[in-house]
Amino acid sequence: LWMCILMWWCYRMRKFLLNVTLGLSIGAGALFASALPALAVSPLKIDVAYNHLDITTGFTGGDIVVYGKRNWRGEIALVIKGPERDVIVRRKENILGAWINKSWVRFKSVPEYYDFSTSVSDYKSFEKYGIGVDAISFVATNSEKKIDRYKDAYLAQQRARRFYAGEPSNMEFLDPHFFKTRFQVPANVPKGVYTVTAYLIDQGRIAYQEEVQVNVAQVGFNSHVNKFSQNNGFSYAAVCLFIALLSGWLSNKVARRSA
Repeated sequence: LWMCILMWWCYRMRKFLLNVTLGLSIGAGALFASALPALAVSPLKIDVAYNHLDITTGFTGGDIVVYGKRNWRGEIALVIKGPERDVIVRRKENILGAWINKSWVRFKSVPEYYDFSTSVSDYKSFEKYGIGVDAISFVATNSEKKIDRYKDAYLAQQRARRFYAGEPSNMEFLDPHFFKTRFQVPANVPKGVYTVTAYLIDQGRIAYQEEVQVNVAQVGFNSHVNKFSQNNGFSYAAVCLFIALLSGWLSNKVARRSA
């Protein structure tokens, strides 16, 4: 009898402990699941309306539109950079009535396009974080000492071509968290991969940053002609010469008949 009672008690306790363990597991799982969205939210998130900008025949310029959401306190800065390349800036001097290139500076890895936008009016305060046209790093590869005048000349040229921003683009807040910025690019915009970087600045430091990319490229017949000219330079020149000769011959024939 005592053995039967003991076996019945163990059986009931086993079911009780199993139910308790199962309940704790379900509760912990629900708690973890509810915490997942909070853990997955990044302090700053951005994306572009289109991840490509197509250059077609008759292209007169376009826009790169960036949307974002701020989930944490702090100020925002957006920077868009075009492909980087080495540039040479030459300085001419008047020697005996002729303007001759006397000195030059080669700058390494300079972006061909640069624009930015900030959530504050005093955008100059962000230059200490490397944000802004005047904060672009110019590294000279030769031994020319006075590089500031070469740097200023290159900046002035890029601003005149609308490749560098004179003033930051406007950042529009749709509500306290969502924002939008429209970067305008000119018709002769350099082709390549552009990088849009978002910075969240809080308490005097860059607390978070995120990047997205936009491909700026020629498409359609214009693209095929451009690739052919780059990969087959001699053949392209021969075709152009043939078309020019043919056009001249045809126009001459038409002129003779009309006469």
